[in-house]
Amino acid sequence: MPADLVKRINEDLNSVLATPEVKEILGRDGATPKPSTPEVFKTLVRTDLERWANVIKTSKIVIE
Repeated sequence: MPADLVKRINEDLNSVLATPEVKEILGRDGATPKPSTPEVFKTLVRTDLERWANVIKTSKIVIE
């Protein structure tokens, strides 16, 4: 995806997450908006994948 498009989507999403209406709606389900950057999100996804892959491997979880 073009970098300028990623930047615009991220900026728009962060703006929406900052509105009181969205905060209130998400809060009803116990969620808290956490505006971020594409780079931070990429790191989060990579870290989570590594963590859960390790859990699966060490727990010897298999798909049935």
